[in-house]
Amino acid sequence: MNSKQIQNIYTANGLSTYEVTCHGDLMKVHGVNVEQIEGYNKMTEKNRSVFDAFIQRFYNVQGLERRAELLPQSINFVISEQSLGKVNAADDYFIPLGTTITAIYVDGNETKMLKKWKAKNTKIFLVHR
Repeated sequence: MNSKQIQNIYTANGLSTYEVTCHGDLMKVHGVNVEQIEGYNKMTEKNRSVFDAFIQRFYNVQGLERRAELLPQSINFVISEQSLGKVNAADDYFIPLGTTITAIYVDGNETKMLKKWKAKNTKIFLVHR
């Protein structure tokens, strides 16, 4: 789709500023049902509210042709935990040894590890927190 075609879709839906303002606008103009994005229903109301504002701003800052190419796949509220260490015990700086990214769902009791990264073949002094 070119810019003129996308402008026509916005105009036909009463959006003369070419900006989405709610879930309904995303559905009407781009066919994106925010509530059907994987993980959306597993977030707390507060996190959904933050995501709703984010996705509207995200679409609005893209060029019109780019917006037509976007299709959100999933959303997760995550924590990222990093393990740190030193190359030499006397060093006054730390380097990352690994990271674990974990999704936290609605009640805070259900979690799922999404990604884990660990440094390989490194002689490091591990630092415990």
